[in-house]
This record gives sequence, C-alpha cells and structure tokens, in this order.
Amino acid sequence: MRKQLLLLLGLLLLAAPARAQDDYPRGEVFLGYSYANLDVIVDRLHAGGFEISGTGNPHPNIGLEGDLSGHFGSLGGVHFQNWLFLAGPRLAGRYERVTPFAHALFGANHFRIAGESSTDFAMAWGGGLDVNVSHHAALRVVQADYVYVRFSEAGASANSHNLRLSFGVTFRWGH
Repeated sequence: MRKQLLLLLGLLLLAAPARAQDDYPRGEVFLGYSYANLDVIVDRLHAGGFEISGTGNPHPNIGLEGDLSGHFGSLGGVHFQNWLFLAGPRLAGRYERVTPFAHALFGANHFRIAGESSTDFAMAWGGGLDVNVSHHAALRVVQADYVYVRFSEAGASANSHNLRLSFGVTFRWGH
C-alpha cells in the first residue's frame, strides 16, 4: 500500500502542465528562517536559525538537492548549536502559481553544547510549497520536515525524532 501511494504521488507530480515541461528552472536556491523542535533524548529543545538549500533540476519534476541548516538555543543557560548537512532527491510539481515539492535527504547532524560535540547520521523527509512571485523568485510559505538522527556515542545508540519548519525566498535561474 505504501509503495502504491508513493507511486501515485510521483505520477501526480509528473503530470504538471505542458507549459512547465518546456520552461522550468535548471537551478534553485532557497534562503530562509528555520525553526527546529529537537529531541535530545533527555529533553525537547526549541531553536531558531536558518536554512540554505540549492537544487539542480535535470528534469522539470526531478532535482538533486543539497541542504544546510543551523539552529541555536540554550538548555539551562548553556548555549547549543545544531547543524544539518543533507543531500538527496527532490520531486516538484510545476504549476503556474505554485510549486509543491517533496524530498528525501540524507547526511549528518552535528550537535554542540558546553564544549562537547557529536556528529551522527541524519535524514529528513518532508516537503513544502513555493508560491511563485515572478519567473525568477518564489516565497516558500512552508517547508515541513521530519528529521531523524541516529546517535551512537560510547557504544550506545539512540534515535532522535525532530521537526523542522522553514520559511523564506527561493531564487530560480536557467529557464
């Protein structure tokens, strides 16, 4: 059932209007604010920060995305940093007014607090909606990602389940 649902979603995204097939951006860059709800095993943390991503589109509906985000906050008065370095495939529907997208990103999470740090496997699954402002720019009204991190320190392992929300501007070129 799950595979059939994913196949249906893929087919719907590929059924974008014919106009978009001839005229789509070859590259996109997103810059925006990002909020993260982080599961650090002992507590849930709320952090604000930024997200930057770049996507190369060899096909109107299929792209390869690279993503960097940083989130910053404090836990009991001690400041922390959380960084995500991710990359993976992206599916997009190209319509006149909006561009919905879904992505599956894989890479690393780097968490630093009180001079201690760890770098672990991470993946993000989610998507969002860009509202086209012009041929070369769009507003990302929402991007929501489930972010999974697999911590493995000193022989022990734990799973971290996080939420990332982002908003900002997307710039496009190469039409």
